[in-house]
Amino acid sequence: MIKFLHGADWVNINTYSPYEKAVMNDGMLLQLYAVNIDNEFVGEIRVDINGYKKPNTLGKDIFHFNTIGNKVIPQGSTTAEEYTFATHCNLSSENSYNGDGCTAWVIYNENMDYLHCNDLSWGGKKSCKQKD
Repeated sequence: MIKFLHGADWVNINTYSPYEKAVMNDGMLLQLYAVNIDNEFVGEIRVDINGYKKPNTLGKDIFHFNTIGNKVIPQGSTTAEEYTFATHCNLSSENSYNGDGCTAWVIYNENMDYLHCNDLSWGGKKSCKQKD
């Protein structure tokens, strides 16, 4: 069962049909979804870095990328229009897909401090240890 960052169940990956799945040699699980819109490839990639092992939670071990044409964009970047860091990478948020907005934060800030403090933002504090 895959969970949202706030702990609610989302979906059983084995029975969720929109995504194709692939298990890599190291156990990492890829979930892939793609469509062709106006002759442009648009898709999603979710990466579960430790495969079927727990916690199976968006923003903890599952990270979301969007693809547009030949670009792969980490979800939750400063230019994101939906699934933003502020609304979808927040332990206290009850939003569906909460955790999908954490990927860019982990890549660019090299931490997962959003799991420990709730006053982080792209325009301000980047780690729990940082003073305001």
